[in-house]
Amino acid sequence: MVGGDGGLVAEDEFQERIARYGLSAEKILPIVVISVIVDMLGYTMVMPLLPFYAQSFGASDFMVGIIMSMNAVTSLITGPFWGRLSDRYGRKPILLVSQAGTLASFAVLAASNSTRMLIASRLLDGLFGGQIPTINATITDVTSPGTRAEKMAVMAISMTVGSIVGPMVGGYLGGIDLVYPAYAAIAMSGMAILASLVIFRETMPPERRLDLAREREARACEERSMVLTRTVLLRLAQVFAMTFMFGTVFSSMSLTLNKRYGAGASQVGSVSAVMGVCTFVYGGLLLRRAKERIGEQRLLLVAICLSLASFAMFPFLPTFTSFYLFIAVFSAGSNFGRPILSANLTRAVDEDKQGLVSGYSTTVNSVARAIAPLVSTGWLQLGGLKLGSLFIDQYRMIAATGLAAGLMFLAIYLVDQRTSTF
Repeated sequence: MVGGDGGLVAEDEFQERIARYGLSAEKILPIVVISVIVDMLGYTMVMPLLPFYAQSFGASDFMVGIIMSMNAVTSLITGPFWGRLSDRYGRKPILLVSQAGTLASFAVLAASNSTRMLIASRLLDGLFGGQIPTINATITDVTSPGTRAEKMAVMAISMTVGSIVGPMVGGYLGGIDLVYPAYAAIAMSGMAILASLVIFRETMPPERRLDLAREREARACEERSMVLTRTVLLRLAQVFAMTFMFGTVFSSMSLTLNKRYGAGASQVGSVSAVMGVCTFVYGGLLLRRAKERIGEQRLLLVAICLSLASFAMFPFLPTFTSFYLFIAVFSAGSNFGRPILSANLTRAVDEDKQGLVSGYSTTVNSVARAIAPLVSTGWLQLGGLKLGSLFIDQYRMIAATGLAAGLMFLAIYLVDQRTSTF
């Protein structure tokens, strides 16, 4: 692994170095938490109910998948762009522009009277989808490689708070009128912009960017590896597999619950809230202890195995209540795996390339998030697959798709563990 200053940096040395710019993780992370919570409140109020909103305009299951994937399609194009801009101009201005774009997308959503306007709102949100890569880069700016996975989990916990409260509020408002969650999301986006303006601290100030530029000049005559090294590519492939695997469930969950169990907006909101609680338990309470006991890389293997187990369970959930058991296992795989995978990726590049690699990660995530809804809602639309006299229903096909992605993830993980140094 290549550190920001040519090697692994001890925690004390790293904190002393960033203190020259008036930065510390203790000062920055609480601000990140507030920004992420407010952002997630708006997002999670709307997204679980978006399929119902689309169906109110006559959208088919597959059209819902197209609408869900539009955000990822534009993020695919703009992810590296926002990452590069945040490396060049700082994190705060890029975060503010992205949040303003999200607010505009919710305004279009609230005004929608057709599926075309819904698609436009998702495209607009993806076009300004710089929040996650910018926040990831911000955390990387103030953490050393040794503590990064733990601090990345802080963002997951922040998202959890929004993921618990947002769906509950959204489900309640959506039960009254499906457009009300969009109005509430506009308000949350406005609060997020205000929070970023007032309290968000720039972690890549001009003097730090200048120092990093000088370091690059000093290394100009040395042999340097490209950003997209073999290790980075392996880890980006793992990001794709994990995102696609979980996306097959997340993107079609509202439709699945409705078709399979007759669940309405409030019940979908309750399932999303339970997923948020699971995220808090796994990411906030158990992740650190599990890492200390078995180590990060073994825990990532456990996360993959839990994910595979959850997809093996998926076809055999006869009641709405049994779906909660699936969520418990499924969420464990997601919340143990994501922070470690994110930390592994950041360890593979220099400090001045964190925004860029975060942008690449966003692009890879976007590819997976663009494809997964089309596949899962496609199976729902078709009702399954007929092979001669054998019929495989849509839920088994979704499970088989997730299992295939999980096995791909496992294979790439094993190659990475055998060939890379951490």
